Amino acid sequence: MSVTSAQMLRRRRSTAVSSAVLAVIALVITGFAVRYPGQSSSEVVVSNGGVWVMNHEAGLAGRMNVDAAELDARLTAVGAELELLQDGYTVLLTSSREITPVNTASIDRDQLVELALGSTVRMAHDRVAIASQDGRVWILSAGQLPAFSPVDVEPAYATGGSAAEIAVGRDGTVWVLDGTTLMSFPDTDDPRGSSAEEPIVVDGLSAAADQVQLSAVGEEPVILDKEHSVLRLGVSATVHDLSADGAGPLDTAQLQQAGPAADDVALATGSTLLRVPLDGGRARTTEAGAPGTPVPPAQVGECVYGAWTQSNLYTRVCDGLDPVVGPIPGADSAADLTLRVNGDLVVLNDQQVGQSWRITENMEPVDDWVLTHRTTSRQPTNAGPRRDHDS
Repeated sequence: MSVTSAQMLRRRRSTAVSSAVLAVIALVITGFAVRYPGQSSSEVVVSNGGVWVMNHEAGLAGRMNVDAAELDARLTAVGAELELLQDGYTVLLTSSREITPVNTASIDRDQLVELALGSTVRMAHDRVAIASQDGRVWILSAGQLPAFSPVDVEPAYATGGSAAEIAVGRDGTVWVLDGTTLMSFPDTDDPRGSSAEEPIVVDGLSAAADQVQLSAVGEEPVILDKEHSVLRLGVSATVHDLSADGAGPLDTAQLQQAGPAADDVALATGSTLLRVPLDGGRARTTEAGAPGTPVPPAQVGECVYGAWTQSNLYTRVCDGLDPVVGPIPGADSAADLTLRVNGDLVVLNDQQVGQSWRITENMEPVDDWVLTHRTTSRQPTNAGPRRDHDS
């Protein structure tokens, strides 16, 4: 056999072996793919890595890139009572009379949606709940908002004339509290056709609307009754006596924002953050150190976050770690603080001047609104936010 023939034979053998090895690897990978069930769509948590914050003084809303500690998008948003609701890529600018969806891809506003004057809006899990002052409650998906009209769309529920308290759980359940009647509207493919499950009667609640707050922890509703100093926990409306926890005056108390499933519900009073077990037992308390006005706490993962205006204090309480309590660096004495949550991201925002802090980490301030801000000459076509934008 010639040298050339031997070399060709060796190459053929090498090619055959390589092909066989690749075939075996492909079969193994395919086997794993067939056996592994994958992640179901219900387990996927969509996050754009950002939290939208407000700057009323500058008339702007902005998206804070939490990892980079900077604002990577800005949008003109004028209105003293304007609020932000966000869930993944769904962002709404709301007021008591209108909703304007934000196109987070183009950083622009979609068509304004008019509401009945004095409405309240809540959102989570692509469910938007709207409660009007006259007692009507609508349940929509974010995609159904452009076609919404309080005149043309039938409400999912209507009270006897007074406004209902509403909350939307992270599972898409909409909770409606009408006096002493609590109803749940489970998540459905078409939320406009939602119907309530068996009502829950919560006897003994305060009749004063400003004394009652409604929220949800996972699938569990929670009601704060400030007049009687109690929490009503879960679908059984179990009574938890806050006076036994030494909660003190509840005139400014704030129940936590609706959040994911957890063992506790968070409540902030004038100088204390309480974590009350949903299955009963004494609350765990963390003192802020000085009296102030609490904002609704946020509970994400194993941590609870609290903040107080006037005293400008914050707290971060995580399971297994010592609580962190301290002053908010650089906060103005007239700061209008709020905790903003998007997925597992939490940011503390002074919505008056726009300064924000990474409260989940080192309280690093972020305030770069002016760096790339430009304005245009276009004027608003209605009383809502303007249509020009910055990016």
